[in-house]
Amino acid sequence: MTPTVTTTVTTIDSGLLSQADRDRVAAAAAKLDDLELPPTVVESMRSLLARVAAGYDTTILTADQQLTSNQAAQLLGMSRPLLNKLLDEGRIPFHRNGRDRRIAASDVLAFISARDELKHAHRLAAAGYESRREERLAAIAAADTLPS
Repeated sequence: MTPTVTTTVTTIDSGLLSQADRDRVAAAAAKLDDLELPPTVVESMRSLLARVAAGYDTTILTADQQLTSNQAAQLLGMSRPLLNKLLDEGRIPFHRNGRDRRIAASDVLAFISARDELKHAHRLAAAGYESRREERLAAIAAADTLPS
């Protein structure tokens, strides 16, 4: 039997849970090792339950879900107009469902991954620049202290 794919994004608002509920979630996470589940499933469930127990809001979605513009913008942490600009520029694939846009969750996740890689590359480049700058300043300082 093929699992049913839903088109909704599920968000667990941990702020609505009492401390006792979060404690029960943490206890459930501890019992995952007792279940005969594949290790990847156990780790995913443990991560989810740990976040909920710690009080973090958590969103669950499947890679094949189709998101609305609002859902995708929220997931990306940006405004819907900015998302629409990225869609119009072709930076994130989408298709139309009537007049509405639908974006595959996998494409949103790929965009997030690419954005994170680009940020990391910029941080490395900036760190390299700063390191070279410090070396140049040290060389200038050393040259200034040499006897004439």
